[in-house]
Amino acid sequence: LAVAEADAGKRTMVFPTRQNTLMLGEAKTVAEAIAQAKARRIVDVLPWLKTEDDGSVWLNIPPDAGYPIHRVPREKMASG
Repeated sequence: LAVAEADAGKRTMVFPTRQNTLMLGEAKTVAEAIAQAKARRIVDVLPWLKTEDDGSVWLNIPPDAGYPIHRVPREKMASG
């Protein structure tokens, strides 16, 4: 619900919170979420901005961090 509200512009959700919410949403139960977290390799996440050839700027996080999305356009960093 929170991610859908962010996508609809009804809620502000920063990129890291969105990614953690999406990851938690993959689990069917709390026990499953805990098991998934314990099985996941810990990766330091230090976001960086990258300007593409077309001038667009993207916020990036390491793909191997395990989040459903690892890059987002700058204009969506604090919404969805």
